[in-house]
Amino acid sequence: MEIYGFYNGEKKSLTQLAAENGVSYDTLLARYKAGVPFGELVQKKQASAEVAKAVFIPSVDAAGNISWTNDAGLDNPPASNIRGPQGERGPQGPQGEKGEKGNPGSNGIAHNLLDNWYFANPVNQRGQAEYSEPTWAELYSIDRWGLSVASYNVQNKKLTALANYSRITQRINDKSLIGKTVTFSALISSVANTNAGILVSDGAGDYALVEGQAGIISTTFTVRDFGDKTLNLSVLGITAGGMVVIEAVKLELGNTQTLAHQDANGNWVLNEIPKYSEQLAECQRYYQKINFRYYGTDLHTETQWPTEFPVQFFCPMRINPTASYSAGYQANLSSFSLGVHSDRSMVVKMSATSKGVYGAWDGAIYLSADL
Repeated sequence: MEIYGFYNGEKKSLTQLAAENGVSYDTLLARYKAGVPFGELVQKKQASAEVAKAVFIPSVDAAGNISWTNDAGLDNPPASNIRGPQGERGPQGPQGEKGEKGNPGSNGIAHNLLDNWYFANPVNQRGQAEYSEPTWAELYSIDRWGLSVASYNVQNKKLTALANYSRITQRINDKSLIGKTVTFSALISSVANTNAGILVSDGAGDYALVEGQAGIISTTFTVRDFGDKTLNLSVLGITAGGMVVIEAVKLELGNTQTLAHQDANGNWVLNEIPKYSEQLAECQRYYQKINFRYYGTDLHTETQWPTEFPVQFFCPMRINPTASYSAGYQANLSSFSLGVHSDRSMVVKMSATSKGVYGAWDGAIYLSADL
């Protein structure tokens, strides 16, 4: 809507008044809204005292254009560009002080998805120095690893093939791996009279068998759905009578092995060595050996109502375990049994042959939740 008024006795619009006097429309509009009479909107000559009291504030944008505002409602100088041509590059200044050390980056080593993978210092809760299984049935040896037609010497890390394709195998049932690309690798220290090999299999059959000598042997594959079976990772002695020394094994996400690297002399070196305590904790989800001892005279005599002793597991197990035992010594007992309550605890039940008799039991309890 246009604004009209009388200026020097003539009716004029605000737009006309601004154009005739070289004043911006916005400036006149601001004065009009501030209550200045229409006839006094144009200041023909700004008093020097008024200008002197005004505060003009510059503003420069990113392109170098300078514009002005003031607190007295006076006309502002026209906008202009103050950016000149780019000058020549000056000399380089002195080097600054060294900054603070940053956070360490990733070492590029993927997580090992296997348990008890460092054969040079394995978890061996069953405690034997050597294990042997002459048939294709699987015998658990060092924790999480089962033998088939092979023997294994723990101290020497030596797998001896009792038939062609003898093996030591770890089974896993991690369904989150289905559809993912993974790499399985083994570092072999030495072989004698055979090739070493690695094999991946499941309920549907074998993925691939890869053979090699000392050094790294690896294979990359995509995990298929293994249903209610397990994914099986094996290290093999290919030829009966041959010997394979296993340093370490690894299953990891991705298509590259990060188990070991070669040094300047071409020797294979492990990229990491696991903490034994961490490996033990993982293995105890599948198997635990608990030493139990009782000597006393306060046992019940009724076999149907034996004295019960609660036993807490070292850690929660994968599932409710199967319990067995071996007694090193026992005396004056009419009954002894085990009762598993959960994946965390159990009871030992004992009764004596007669009231007040000195009863004793000293032995080991074995808890298995192995796959």
